[in-house]
Amino acid sequence: MHCMKSLLILLVLVNCIYISKAQTGTLDSSFGINGKVISETFKGRINGVAVQKDNKILIVGSGNYDDKGGFLIVRYNPDGNPDESFGNSGRVITTIAGAANEFLSVAVQSDGNIIASGYYSPSGSGSVDAVLIRYKSNGTLDSTFGNNGIVITNIARWDYPYDLTLQKDGKILIVGDKRINDNDNQTSFIARYNINGSLDEGFGINGIQLTTFNSLIKMRSIALTSDEKIIVGGTYGAGDAFILVSYLTNGAINPEFGNAGKATLSLSDGELDEIKIQVDGNILATGVERNNVIIARFTKSGGIDNTFSNDGFNDKVFESGFSDGKTILLQPDMKIIVAGNRSNNNGSFYTVCRFKLDGTLDSTFATNGIQLTSFDESTSTLVCNDAALQADGKIVLVGNLTEGFPPGIYAALARYNNDKGLGSNPQYVKIKHWLHHHGITWEDKPNNLINYYSIQSSTNGNAFTEVARIFNNQHGGTQTYTAANNATTNYRVAAVSNTGNIKYSNTLTLTATPAIQLYPNPAKNNLQIQGLPAGTTKLIVTDLSGNTSIIATTNSTVYSIHIAQLTSGNYLLHIKTANEVITKQFIKE
Repeated sequence: MHCMKSLLILLVLVNCIYISKAQTGTLDSSFGINGKVISETFKGRINGVAVQKDNKILIVGSGNYDDKGGFLIVRYNPDGNPDESFGNSGRVITTIAGAANEFLSVAVQSDGNIIASGYYSPSGSGSVDAVLIRYKSNGTLDSTFGNNGIVITNIARWDYPYDLTLQKDGKILIVGDKRINDNDNQTSFIARYNINGSLDEGFGINGIQLTTFNSLIKMRSIALTSDEKIIVGGTYGAGDAFILVSYLTNGAINPEFGNAGKATLSLSDGELDEIKIQVDGNILATGVERNNVIIARFTKSGGIDNTFSNDGFNDKVFESGFSDGKTILLQPDMKIIVAGNRSNNNGSFYTVCRFKLDGTLDSTFATNGIQLTSFDESTSTLVCNDAALQADGKIVLVGNLTEGFPPGIYAALARYNNDKGLGSNPQYVKIKHWLHHHGITWEDKPNNLINYYSIQSSTNGNAFTEVARIFNNQHGGTQTYTAANNATTNYRVAAVSNTGNIKYSNTLTLTATPAIQLYPNPAKNNLQIQGLPAGTTKLIVTDLSGNTSIIATTNSTVYSIHIAQLTSGNYLLHIKTANEVITKQFIKE
């Protein structure tokens, strides 16, 4: 195999920090009371959460406050106190006359507006309709959306939209199930809306795509690929299989995915709750199988990824009791967080599990990769329904605490420390990717009691070997390495203390000779792109949640994007040509 030699410059400078930090996976004492918040002033059922760029936390569901009940949305400051600038003391109740008003999911648009989806039942109708409501950032209804901020969609007799996502162009997608009667349980729907709330007639039939299966179907989650194809996930049959379905951007089934657009993982008594798409295009799914949490991975083409936990899934996290996975959170270092529930003879618990890229538990997180949290030692019942990752890497779980007689349902939030922050004090290796050399930089803080820094590389992201060692009294050093042409190499820094304790940086991936190159990476003001194909190329910069920040078009093979206005963190550059979409990751300093 032809090899090329590159120069790796190791500098003891800035930004891979070894600091005494709270243990990963422990409750964050700066949030609420010892990391927990329980609603004391309203009773509500909480189903969804989203975190704003300023780390304020939004939760949605249904509830009552100030003698008013209906769709509920609450915003908390980063310390866990209600945000008094939002609605009525941090709470907004929206009522549509009917028997039921409940949000199931929420997202924050790039302009700061808040979009939530759910359902309502018109009085006396016995039917259920899908609902979208958009709020301004202060909690007031956005009159430019639908009918004074509200959009109601009637597809069949019972329409439950379980999940929503936002496209890069701002269009809104919801997914769920539609029912005509008790025997009609084999059809799912996707609806797409324009930014103003009208149905997008260029999608499916008049904005709605129906898919009928030959058995019971429960569609629960939706995600977008880097080229804006749509993946929905759910449960097929009576818990017989996880099922994924891929759609083209116009709503038609994607025939190149799986078997005629569908992919399944056979199970026994299983139920899927959420899917997430990794940066490499592989698809993760979580839920429950035989009373145990399960995490599975499909390839981007719809096959079972047998490199993940040996057979494509891990369902052996707990040996007894009940557990499930409700949400998947993806860290920039490709580690996987699954949030959910566990119950046994000792009570009910919020559960946070962290997995490595290969599907095994990450022993560096909490206790052997698992954190359990109870809210009350009494007979109360705790149920986690959703979770989110803050920009600083902290983990927020939300759900319901049921206690008292008659039972009262309260919102329950918990926040956990994590070691993979993306905010103002990020802890990552910064690989300065120039045209002819690469540099790793980090910070040597005083009083850190560091013995040495170990520079490590890996070709698969799992097994790392040391390529250089920098002692604390050295000012820097150089190291050459060889890499196969077009090979991918992963790098990290291990800070080894005088007592032998080790802290790892995030892992960054570097391709030796990519066809399209980004430099410098990380970048502060301008990101240079070299090697673009001839012809018209569209460049789209998004954050890891898919929110669009920059759009540009060029006919040149070299282009410079001004990124000074972006906040520090990880971003994706989507390079769209007439024939393909190429996605590359970069870091904004």
